Amino acid sequence: MGILEAKLGDQKLNRVMQNKFDGFMQVNDFCTHRAGRILILWSPSKVKLEVLETTPQIIHFIATCKVTSYTFLVSFVYGFHTIVSRRPLWNNIMDLHANVSLPWMILGDFNNVLKFDKNSNGAEVTPYEIKDFANCCLRVGLTDVRSIGCLYTWIDNSTWSKIDKVMVNDIWVQNGAYVFPDLLPFRCLFDHSPCIVSIHDRMVNTRKSFKFFNRWTNHEDFNDIILASWNFNVVGTKKLILCKKSCKLKGALNELNVKHFDTFLLGNTRRNFIATTLKEDVMYTTSQDQVALEFVLLGKKEPVGLIDMDIIRNGPLVSLEQGISLIRDISCYEIKEALFGIGDDKSHGPNGYTYVFSKRHGGTIEHDFVEAIMEFFSSGSILKQINHAVIALVPKSRHAPSVGDYRPISCYNVIYKVITKILASRLRPIWGDIVDQAQPAFIEGRSMMKNIHLAQ
Repeated sequence: MGILEAKLGDQKLNRVMQNKFDGFMQVNDFCTHRAGRILILWSPSKVKLEVLETTPQIIHFIATCKVTSYTFLVSFVYGFHTIVSRRPLWNNIMDLHANVSLPWMILGDFNNVLKFDKNSNGAEVTPYEIKDFANCCLRVGLTDVRSIGCLYTWIDNSTWSKIDKVMVNDIWVQNGAYVFPDLLPFRCLFDHSPCIVSIHDRMVNTRKSFKFFNRWTNHEDFNDIILASWNFNVVGTKKLILCKKSCKLKGALNELNVKHFDTFLLGNTRRNFIATTLKEDVMYTTSQDQVALEFVLLGKKEPVGLIDMDIIRNGPLVSLEQGISLIRDISCYEIKEALFGIGDDKSHGPNGYTYVFSKRHGGTIEHDFVEAIMEFFSSGSILKQINHAVIALVPKSRHAPSVGDYRPISCYNVIYKVITKILASRLRPIWGDIVDQAQPAFIEGRSMMKNIHLAQ
């Protein structure tokens, strides 16, 4: 337990320890500053703390949990109130970083915002205010852990600010346990949000889905891996051949990942893990079953009415020339144009591959890729492996405590997206003829402003 701005003398501290924390041990920095700034309490039966350094703004420990035997570095911060006086704090952290080989957590009141949007109703944050803190985080590799509870942690009349943080270094991100800071509401005696930090074991290992990362293509062995793994005989439809070869290639790419990129991907996995969420009853849960249930409720099915065929028959229809244009044969050029018209930074599909893979290695996989798409347009059927999507949850901000703070997006396979893009490109020239004029949005040449003018 860390208590900041304790303002306790030795006699009063001894009395508090005897009456409230019998059996606990304590370390403070009272001797370094007359205001009595940082007080740390712990139960020796639960955790072992070894003091590394005590300064007026930070106390460093090596902590070992006696239940899990997990060892890490932890530092409690209470920064001074001016930019210049905080600089020894940043220098101290950077100096210690040179000798750190353990997961490291730094938490407390930094008295410094890290981003321009972490202040409300007060004076505008300037680059000068955040420069020293930002440089320290960059040098040490500190990451602000996603928290739950209050977005702003300090209040001064009408000014709100986020100056209390829990941060971890790169080693913690790659190898450390999961951290859940809970910033509680302000109390009558506090102008800061009390923070409860829960440290949990790693989540239970489940089967990891394959994901292709574009940076793999820069590896010197990548082209040879593609050639060696792709060229083998498969019996079946063109779409099945493409799926089988793509599936076999995953094993070779996974080996490349383990040898050269596994640490990088592990960090992404930890950042993407949703550890807790705010339920409908306004209570937080860290149970993974309950977290999953909340997101299932987000996607509940709603009944959909049948299409009224009379409306379809009485509406505008495509002409004979337009119909012929829609059903003309698919060309290789049309497929490539659709593929290269999609951005490289689009999300993975259910099979894990990105658009960069299909673009940069067309010489090897082009024939199978094009043949599979042409077969779809000639047969009108598609495999289950292709005809489905995964829903990815994108947080609307770094502070995403509830299900409503996530934006669901559908991610499709590359071949599925190319097929839909071809269909859309053929329909685009006739949209204006078959879509009613009352629909102004998403139609080329129309504007939503027309409806606004009509309302006026």
